[in-house]
Amino acid sequence: MRDAELLPAFVRVNCENGAVTELTPPANVIAVQPAQAFGDNWSEPLERPDKLKLTSYFQAKQILCSHFGFLRFMVGGDETVIDLNPSLRHFGITFEVPRTSLMTAVEYRVFDDLLIGNFMRTTLHGGRKLHPHFTPLTAKYSDNGGANTSVELRNYFFEYIRRNPVGIIRHLLELKSEDVFRKLVPLNSGPYKKVQSLYWKYK
Repeated sequence: MRDAELLPAFVRVNCENGAVTELTPPANVIAVQPAQAFGDNWSEPLERPDKLKLTSYFQAKQILCSHFGFLRFMVGGDETVIDLNPSLRHFGITFEVPRTSLMTAVEYRVFDDLLIGNFMRTTLHGGRKLHPHFTPLTAKYSDNGGANTSVELRNYFFEYIRRNPVGIIRHLLELKSEDVFRKLVPLNSGPYKKVQSLYWKYK
């Protein structure tokens, strides 16, 4: 793409004649808002019905039991521990999060919103990772896909294969071949850039 022109941000492009007009919008006023402005209070603890709902929400996600022994929630200075698998008691996650956001995520099954919101404090115990051991299982497969057990997860994947077997196989081959290529060819080397350019050209 040597003949491509990189345009500045905030422009209007006339697709008929190629004319580019700068828009020069005013700069946003950046003002930090308190958590209370969005309904959160970091000092507010969970009530008993909240704890029961939170525990039920995560204990239903049986696919987490193969990776974690516990989940620990610190809300308003109060601790709630959800036991998942006693044999994995050294593997767990601590989440420190305000009550309103946590219970909203539980109510609407959108826990991924907390994970990507950059305000929940997350501590991993025992060496497990959020991906692939927690995030896809909780957010994608359980909350979005309704797969909470190993059998439901297997059926979830089988349904994808049934609908588009060729696409799934091609996707898996792309992932595996990309992993192998990255291990063999140095990043940003000549061959790497050449193959990368061809990949995006024919993608």
